[in-house]
Amino acid sequence: MLTVVLYHYGIAPFTGGFIGVDVFFVISGYLITKNLFTDLSGDRFSLVRFYDRRFRRILPALLVVLVASVAAGYLLLLPGDFARLGESGMFAAFGFSNFYFLWSSGYFDPAAEMQPLLHTWSLAVEEQFYLFWPLIMWCVWRLRKSAVFLLAVLAVIALASFVASVYWVETDQPVAFFMLHTRAWELAAGAALVFAKPIASRALGEGMGWVGLALIFYAAVQLTAETAFPGWNALYPCVGAALLVWPKGVTTSPHRLLSLRPAVFVGLISYSLYLWHWPVLVFFRHYANAAMPTLTEAIMLIGLSIAAAWISLHLVERPVRQMRFQFWTPGRTIIAGAVSMAVTAAIASYSYLGNGLPGRLDEQARHYAAFDPYKREHEYSGCSVRAVPADDSLPDCLTRKGGTRLLILGDSYATQLALPVYQSADNATLITIGNNGCRPVLDSVGRRQCTELMARAFDTYLSEGNFDAVILAARWRNGNDIRKLRKTLTEILRSTEHVYVIGQPIEYTTPLPSLLASASLPRRSHEIRAFNRYEEVSALEEEVKSALEGLPVTYVSPLQALCDADGNCQTVTDGNVPIQYDYGHLTREGARLVIDRLIQQGLLDGVARASVAAR
Repeated sequence: MLTVVLYHYGIAPFTGGFIGVDVFFVISGYLITKNLFTDLSGDRFSLVRFYDRRFRRILPALLVVLVASVAAGYLLLLPGDFARLGESGMFAAFGFSNFYFLWSSGYFDPAAEMQPLLHTWSLAVEEQFYLFWPLIMWCVWRLRKSAVFLLAVLAVIALASFVASVYWVETDQPVAFFMLHTRAWELAAGAALVFAKPIASRALGEGMGWVGLALIFYAAVQLTAETAFPGWNALYPCVGAALLVWPKGVTTSPHRLLSLRPAVFVGLISYSLYLWHWPVLVFFRHYANAAMPTLTEAIMLIGLSIAAAWISLHLVERPVRQMRFQFWTPGRTIIAGAVSMAVTAAIASYSYLGNGLPGRLDEQARHYAAFDPYKREHEYSGCSVRAVPADDSLPDCLTRKGGTRLLILGDSYATQLALPVYQSADNATLITIGNNGCRPVLDSVGRRQCTELMARAFDTYLSEGNFDAVILAARWRNGNDIRKLRKTLTEILRSTEHVYVIGQPIEYTTPLPSLLASASLPRRSHEIRAFNRYEEVSALEEEVKSALEGLPVTYVSPLQALCDADGNCQTVTDGNVPIQYDYGHLTREGARLVIDRLIQQGLLDGVARASVAAR
């Protein structure tokens, strides 16, 4: 549990502290299955009693945290964030938040680290596992009362789930991370230990315990957020946890270490600590305009989380678990739990259905907040090629002839410029080739959809399109992409005479509309200048310029169009519209302003000449 907390609060060296969830899955699988098997083998299994225990264990503290988060969100969140909190709260109340965060993990969706209920995905996976696992065990046991047969069924489930995890981590990592079918093997690994023979040898038990701790520690300090996970890399914490949990007939030193009072205390509050630590951190970051806490602040926030967990343990968890009335039955617990879930979901839905309750803000803040940080403000409705056609044919708009033909090639930083470029390029046919996150360079890496699209663009589309000019734009943040840029431009120049490279605009550490609107909410005092990445973007611009030296290519700079040499940047248009709607993507009005200023720098000069020549 502590590895998760330290990881989330950015305290070194636990760059892989997220593996604490995997350790928890193994332990949970063991404990719950042990109780289930004891009941089955003793002919006292009751599905209703099982869910009675699970409801008492999981729901009370969870629902309290959900309601508290909605209350904190009312005070601290802008409408878009508050509406998303309400939506995620509805899913979390019913144990399906992993689906919500999977579905909302797209390129333009809110940054995960700023969503207060993100951590509930793991509880949802556990709840879903225990929705099915008792039924499977009961059915298998009725078919054949054999521990070996039950273990064999469990092994099949674990193997299938692990294969799915390895497959999806390579093809669609969000699915591998959030879904039950790719995580079930971790719970099943713990469940299998119920049927393992206890270790009688002290030496073997000691060795297994220390190797288990070493594997968990290795994963916690060596893995990072960029690691392909879960898949093969999840074996480190899961095997480590299994070696620790494996029943032993002797007391080992790792067991004594984990039995010390501080470790026992953390174990007692671990569930509530997990529930509270993440909302405490996220709401602080909203207050601090997305900044991570300093070390001192982190220690204070962790202390606050521990205090909240202790209070939750003694005032919520234990009282509900120990509550016994003569008229109260397990069935009534389930009914009460279902009603509580529905009431909590209804409370959360109020902010969602009310679009984040913008009436909480003053008129100016509502105006800025209307430019929701992750809401796309404009789309080009003309010829856009976003993926290679399934039939491998050439898109119709690429094969048409006649007139001045202009291509925009790149990622979302390129396609956002299509509409104002089209409006400015008189009598020109505009085609865009690109998609979110697609790197417009030779031998690009990333999502398969992107790499296939860019490979086809350079192999076929450029030559077949007969373009009079090509505009290349991207979020030039990848060093490898910049190193490939010169070779890429040389290839493009074989197909067209006029080539433009557009740098990236100024970026911010938190969405610009949030910075502009935050004066209406409790926030740390700030100047917007303190939140832009001028020095970083300026350095990247110099790298791009160096890659273009000696090539007959026109470079135009959105950074110079928006900022002065001291890093003071224009944030709104003359009509008081934010220039960007998130950390860097342009609003419709912002894109219009930037293109007008880039045209002053020479963008489309070649297109104008080509258009005159065509006449």
